[in-house]
Amino acid sequence: MSSRLAGSSLLALLLLAPAAGADGLYRWVDEEGKVHFGDRPPRQAQAEDLSGKLRPVNDAQAVPTGESRSERRVTLATLEDDYDRNRRQQQQREQQQRLRACARLQRQLRIMQGAVAIVDESGDEVRMTERERQQRAAALEREVSRRCG
Repeated sequence: MSSRLAGSSLLALLLLAPAAGADGLYRWVDEEGKVHFGDRPPRQAQAEDLSGKLRPVNDAQAVPTGESRSERRVTLATLEDDYDRNRRQQQQREQQQRLRACARLQRQLRIMQGAVAIVDESGDEVRMTERERQQRAAALEREVSRRCG
């Protein structure tokens, strides 16, 4: 009898545990521009807490409590505006990163096309044949074309 009671108690705890942890809802955009939702914020991205902005679904309390359709439209429009603004900001950050990478590659290419004296991490000069220099310059040209258009 007590094992049946213990089993029932364990089953009840297991069924209630997910509901206890489902307090928050977070939305974030990853580095590829994809939108994600989850009950915990990610560690590497900035997440927006949507917990207070959404009503429960499939719940007796989910029925609107006097909120008009126009108020819901305003809330939805605000959320969409926030999402669009965040997406544009993310695109601008990505564009700036591409421009910086392109400038770095172009600078390396200019260096490689001129007289080259390469120094390794220990400060020693590394000899490079003309053929090696031309191969590196060609590889950098391909990379500049690929990344910079």
